[in-house]
Amino acid sequence: LPVSLMLRDILVEEGYNVVMTRDSDVYMTLSDRCQVANDINADIFISIHCNALANNTTYEGLFTFFSTGSTKGQKLAQYVQDATAASTGTINRGIRNNSDYTVLRKTNMPAILVELAYLTNGNDALKLRDEQPAFARGIYNGILSYFGFAPQ
Repeated sequence: LPVSLMLRDILVEEGYNVVMTRDSDVYMTLSDRCQVANDINADIFISIHCNALANNTTYEGLFTFFSTGSTKGQKLAQYVQDATAASTGTINRGIRNNSDYTVLRKTNMPAILVELAYLTNGNDALKLRDEQPAFARGIYNGILSYFGFAPQ
């Protein structure tokens, strides 16, 4: 959530209209989040998460998922993935297609799910704690690239 809020602030400061499906630790169903995006006819949908593996503390890195068959979603995922990995120095685990995730399947616009890093890995956990602005800036730069603007 903190990275999402930072990203929102950057986008708003740059003049973009941002609608958050949540801005606190109040739960909203995944289907409801999709409905909000669909109702406002959003240009893109970005879901930001942190990963964890209970039985493997050595695995680390950044993934970005897009909906299978969505060429625009794939393009958005690639730009965000590459810019965020560059901004943070996080291991770039690449993009993956997935139609199992509700937020990718039920949105009408290009949608991605960014897994920033692994909370169960010491190096990633430190990055998540100390480099949140770099994660937000990386996602922002990926969004700019997706829309054809030069990253900042």
